[in-house]
Amino acid sequence: MDTVDAEGGKSPSLSSSSADTDKTPGVSSASSMSTNSDLDFNALRRLCILLIEERDCLKTELKYANLAMDEFSSQVKTSNTLLEQANVALAAHNANSNLQRKSSWIWGSWLPSAVDSYFLNDAETAFRESHWQKAINLLSTLVLRRNITSRTRVNAKLLMATVLRLCDQPRRALVLSEEALSIAHRQHLTDLIGKAQFYRATCLFDAREFADASWCLGLAAGTPDFAEKIAEWKAKSETERQGLPEGHRGRYVRDTFLPVPLERSFGNADARIIA
Repeated sequence: MDTVDAEGGKSPSLSSSSADTDKTPGVSSASSMSTNSDLDFNALRRLCILLIEERDCLKTELKYANLAMDEFSSQVKTSNTLLEQANVALAAHNANSNLQRKSSWIWGSWLPSAVDSYFLNDAETAFRESHWQKAINLLSTLVLRRNITSRTRVNAKLLMATVLRLCDQPRRALVLSEEALSIAHRQHLTDLIGKAQFYRATCLFDAREFADASWCLGLAAGTPDFAEKIAEWKAKSETERQGLPEGHRGRYVRDTFLPVPLERSFGNADARIIA
């Protein structure tokens, strides 16, 4: 609405709408900046909260990890203690086993076999009690049986060879020990091959074939439970061999000597000790 001024002219009316348009432009801009600042602050606040939660979570995980490490360290210490105790017990057991093994040798010449104890026990008992002929008779009957394994047959022949050797019949004993060796070799009884070589060597030693005996003992090296005996007989064989004069047959390995005797028929050993 127009009004008349003092001079009679018209002047525009000041309405509320025109008053609104007179506001300065900076007011709207300031309001926008304030809103953006609020948004940035809230975002930063939420980020801080997330970081704090993540930190607390990591602290908790670290706590459990430390507890687990402590438990693991404790278990390691316990395991080490148990291992040390086991090693001590094992050493004591081995020492006791070695002592028992040494004491279990019959006449220092025969180590009983637990595998064939059922078949050899009676002969071993007779041998231990110096019933030589009874032991030979039992073994002679045993080796002729058809219902025994090659392993039992080998051990029976080696025991018979041992009895004969101690009865001053090393040549007859040698025949049996070489037959046992041939069976063990043919049947691939690897654990008995070294054992047979050892008993063969003892027969060769008593037959004064010291070089051959020493060679067999070398072939028997590594046989379980026989290490000490092999070393003992090896030393004796070398001492006796070197004490022989030059040219003596016992000083050198025979040309006809074979590590494993050729497969042949040995025949039945005489069951009598006294011919």
